[in-house]
Amino acid sequence: MSNWPKVTLRAAFGSVWTDASPSWTTLPSTTLQGFTYTRGRDRSLDQVQAGTARFVLDNRDRRYEPGYASSPYYDDLKIGVPINLRAVWSGTTYDLWFGYVTAWRQVYAEGGKVSECHVDAADVFNLLANYALSKYPTLVTGTTGLVSYWRLQETSGSTAVDSASTEAGMHNDGVYVGSPTLGSSGPLAGDNYSVTFGSTRYVDVGAPSTGAPFDATGDWTWMAWLRLSS
Repeated sequence: MSNWPKVTLRAAFGSVWTDASPSWTTLPSTTLQGFTYTRGRDRSLDQVQAGTARFVLDNRDRRYEPGYASSPYYDDLKIGVPINLRAVWSGTTYDLWFGYVTAWRQVYAEGGKVSECHVDAADVFNLLANYALSKYPTLVTGTTGLVSYWRLQETSGSTAVDSASTEAGMHNDGVYVGSPTLGSSGPLAGDNYSVTFGSTRYVDVGAPSTGAPFDATGDWTWMAWLRLSS
């Protein structure tokens, strides 16, 4: 038995990050020359950073050159392709890294005679950060039946702004009680702010009553992003 694990690189050509069961293509093992990757965080309570990876591929036959018509992957080498690094050791398969391609970089050496492709990739937290900063709030505020959305982005003052629809009777600004810490770091790297609460620090949005816009006596759903201290 070999003393080294067998490492393979797979790409899900034609798939996107929302596909639950992507169709994987295993790239020829002879073309994988090396790789590096980082995790998104080392400890469970650290702020989440995007994990990154780079895979160095032998590209002397130009198979990893986007737009090269003779490539077996012609028209498949696109940004956003799911990519997965695996290792097999003693009959067990380990997924070492999973993410999405951000670049297929062509690299030439020895006077242009030898070609490599450096595949840059980032993990799903890169996508989540983009959603948190732009698409996610738009998605939330466009939800049918939404009553209130407190983003907790304030850095001063006593008002927790309701970012939901401002139509008549549907705007429920809250009041910060007990001096919670405003302007704390957000859940994702690059995300603006959050608020640190405690047992006596909270947001008061008023007492819910039957028939009022913020009526918690019937069926309802709460969703929140939390970081617990313990």
